[in-house]
Order: sequence, then structure tokens, then C-alpha cells
Amino acid sequence: MKACVCCHRRYAKEASMNAFRAKRIADNLSNVRSFRVRSHLYRLEVDYRGNLACFDSETAFWAFVFKVAQAGHEENSVSEVEARLQA
Repeated sequence: MKACVCCHRRYAKEASMNAFRAKRIADNLSNVRSFRVRSHLYRLEVDYRGNLACFDSETAFWAFVFKVAQAGHEENSVSEVEARLQA
């Protein structure tokens, strides 16, 4: 089992992620090939090249995902998903 690098402490003032929103985000990002997102109760896990990062802050999650998507030249796909989820 991979160790999870938790990235939630930086954004401690932000409320925990809603479990339904976490699932919706993970489902909408399923078409992005450069990484995999899984939802767990009140958090998201991003699997990128064998590394696992956990987020319970949506702000930290989107910042990380955009950087990973840029490396895979898929930032447009991620931007479309974020815009769709904000609407």
C-alpha cells in the first residue's frame, strides 16, 4: 500500500470537504489520463506516477491538480471540469 502525503494542514482555515462534492469531483476527473482521483469520506486522493497525495481542502486539491495536469498537458480538461463544477 502506498503512503499518503496529506496536504491539508496548509489550508487549515478552510472547512473540510463535503463527501458528496468529493465524489462528484473524482467522478468528473475520471477522463484525465495523467493522474487518478479517488474520493473518500471528506477527502480526495490523487494517484500520480505511483505517488499518493490526500486532500481534505478543495483549495489545496485544485492547486495540486492543476500542476500535475500541466505536466501531462491536460490543464484544459481540468479547467473545464472545475468550471462545470462551479456552475
